[in-house]
Amino acid sequence: IPMKQLKTWVILATTAAATFGINELMKVIFQRERPLVFFQIEQEGLSYPSGHAMVSVAFYLLVALMLAKAFSKLKWAAVILGVVSFLPGLSRLFMGVHYPSDIIMGWLLGLSAAIFWYRIWLRKGTESISGTNGLAAQP
Repeated sequence: IPMKQLKTWVILATTAAATFGINELMKVIFQRERPLVFFQIEQEGLSYPSGHAMVSVAFYLLVALMLAKAFSKLKWAAVILGVVSFLPGLSRLFMGVHYPSDIIMGWLLGLSAAIFWYRIWLRKGTESISGTNGLAAQP
């Protein structure tokens, strides 16, 4: 990884790892059991908040925000990626392995994490990493 892009990659990796860790900690604190088995799908572990909803929104929404900022021509793709980041949470709800409140809290926490790390990424010094907010230069 070129040094110019290192901060971006570190922030993305930290976002995924920290969000996963916070999710696991919250599950231990709340100890919420999963709903009854639906559609013959059994899921082990605790339910609140949804890790799939939380981590997918935190990571993919952050990537979408970074893309939109760094590549103005890719804003449409960033919007699509931002919307798609919420789909894993919906799939968990439709499979019956989470309550709606599990998904909503996962989304809210993921959104908070994405905004938090995006603001860190925007801090002074990040823009000068490669001239495009830490991502590859535009053609």
